[in-house]
Amino acid sequence: MLKELNDEQIKLMKVVRNEYIELLNKKLDEKEAVNGVKWLYGISELKEPMVIIVDSPLGCQYACNILSRAGNQVRDQVYNQVKNQVYNQVRDQVWIQVWIQVKNQVKNQVKNQVKNQVYNQVKNQVWDQVWDQVWNQVKNQVWNQVENQVWNQVKNQVWNQVENQVGNQVGKFFSFSYDGLWEISSVSFYSYFKRFGVVKLDDFDRYEKYVSSGVFMSVYLDNVAVLCRNPLYIRRDDKGRMSCNDGYAIEWGDGYGLHFVNGVYFEPGLYDRVFVKKDVDGKFIVSMRNTEQKACVIQYVGYSKVLNELNGKVLDRRVKEKVIDGKVIQLTDEVIDFRLGDVVCRVVKVQDHSTGKETFLGVPVEERTRNVRGAVAWTFELSSDEYNPLVET
Repeated sequence: MLKELNDEQIKLMKVVRNEYIELLNKKLDEKEAVNGVKWLYGISELKEPMVIIVDSPLGCQYACNILSRAGNQVRDQVYNQVKNQVYNQVRDQVWIQVWIQVKNQVKNQVKNQVKNQVYNQVKNQVWDQVWDQVWNQVKNQVWNQVENQVWNQVKNQVWNQVENQVGNQVGKFFSFSYDGLWEISSVSFYSYFKRFGVVKLDDFDRYEKYVSSGVFMSVYLDNVAVLCRNPLYIRRDDKGRMSCNDGYAIEWGDGYGLHFVNGVYFEPGLYDRVFVKKDVDGKFIVSMRNTEQKACVIQYVGYSKVLNELNGKVLDRRVKEKVIDGKVIQLTDEVIDFRLGDVVCRVVKVQDHSTGKETFLGVPVEERTRNVRGAVAWTFELSSDEYNPLVET
């Protein structure tokens, strides 16, 4: 029974974690991906599928819509039509078609079979051989961190935006199986124990190869599996959120991409207005309905610009040596407290006595931040009573 990790095993956690986060940047190994899909169908006792590889999630949806309408006799022709240029060539042929009844039993059967035959056996092997403390230590350092960077920051964002676009453009959204995303955190966890002999299972080795092949996502259907390659790039900010204010934050090989800034999605028209044309003013910002986008734009434009253009309500002033050196200003009556980059619509404005420089800090709309002392204390994660500096710098 493994009750504690040695120094080398502790160092290995970071190595494995980074390897799996970096899988999103891996170029697809088509041979390994195709073999992996056929293996998945095989252990699920399903007929070997025709495998189509496309460049983007949207291309994946176009291909599925076309293939679901096509009869078996014409599927080979459809395959040749969509396999390389789905996004550019078939878009106009698909979006006006009727909605299709989608069957998820193939996806579910594959997923359940893998879970039953692979994960349960691997989990039992690990559980039988490691102490609870080791299990939790590795889960926190490997599984959870990979999940946060891959699942929370990428999968959910892409899923939502592709589903919205497909509903408008294609006709029917096919439920993805996020092979490179869905199982990556748990695979990384068990892969860590495999490195020093705790896990020994051929089926896990096979599945690990498939997950690591560079498949971003896939759709499993009767006799057909459509795979999507990893994006060309994902740009992130210093907090790990998808973010770019001079282009796509995530883009695929066929030119399809999505705009995110500080982890917040921006539709193309709004992104162009704010970050390309920079055609925004205070009135436009506070009129934005999406509060996450609004908070993000305030941060990008800057508090001082917004405050200069809007007559914010001064809630409190602080005077030192007959000089106002602090204000709490409410930009609007609307409450925005999403904590996105510490941006909200209440601001504490403070001044450095030695340089005269003014600093604007976003604070949440709470009772304690209605005065300067409480607002400044909040920025230090302290209560008003706890905040009692000898000198402010």
